[in-house]
Amino acid sequence: MIQPLGFTWDDKRLRRAGLDYREFADIKQHHDYYAFLESEGLSPDNAQSPTGARLFALTTKGTPAHSNVSYPRWGLSAIWS
Repeated sequence: MIQPLGFTWDDKRLRRAGLDYREFADIKQHHDYYAFLESEGLSPDNAQSPTGARLFALTTKGTPAHSNVSYPRWGLSAIWS
């Protein structure tokens, strides 16, 4: 998760957002977009890591719909609203 978040990080709000099973998820928080890129070995100019993982940026405003894309097992996802 890349800050600033559009919500607070408390149990009530996360449960409402569907993250009531977050103990099973590997959720990381990053101070900003550049901190996220650095933590994944990516650069702002190239969204492909040395391992071949690709960055998928998701938004409610984009096309195609997130459900109409095939994601590789090793892909990274960043979600914007």
